[in-house]
Amino acid sequence: MLYTQEGILDDKVSSEREQGIKAGLRWGECAEVSVVYIDRGIGEGMLKGIKRAKECSRPVEYRSLYEKVAFIESVVTDQGNGGSYCSHCRHNIDIQKIGELDHCPGCKRKLIWGETSINRGGSDF
Repeated sequence: MLYTQEGILDDKVSSEREQGIKAGLRWGECAEVSVVYIDRGIGEGMLKGIKRAKECSRPVEYRSLYEKVAFIESVVTDQGNGGSYCSHCRHNIDIQKIGELDHCPGCKRKLIWGETSINRGGSDF
């Protein structure tokens, strides 16, 4: 979010987006924990942060602005376009209706509900 503020980097310009991801990964090297807010899904840059956190054995917390978090090995959003999909089967999922789902409509992977701040072991910052 820091780099996508007006006048900093434009998330819709791939070279600027990549620059922001690289800066975030460097910043993460100094972090004690990586935190990812999943309300809009987990995008490409966040997946890179998850991978880096796991490589560095850095604790990760998945959070939501709402009361509960739905985990599916799964829901990913395309950053700003509002489209979400299951990372396992690539089925398109309406993020507004995720709270109504028990399973991914495509591959039937189960949604697991949890509290808003859950330490899972690998995420973005």
